[in-house]
Amino acid sequence: MIETRHPNIVKGVLIGKKSWGLWLNEWTDGISEGSFTRDEILGQFDDNGIVIPESLLRDFENRLYQKRVNRR
Repeated sequence: MIETRHPNIVKGVLIGKKSWGLWLNEWTDGISEGSFTRDEILGQFDDNGIVIPESLLRDFENRLYQKRVNRR
């Protein structure tokens, strides 16, 4: 149990983090297959004014690198 004064914020962060991981797999699969580019995905975030935290962006880059290496 997480004790907090703002349970809705904590719930949103936890759900968002889980969702990020699921979408990350789909995005990196599509990029490594050539279905779309990295800039198309990250451009959608920029267009909507969403700032991706550095830790999540690093995770994105690492996973994309791994999938590209495994495709060879």
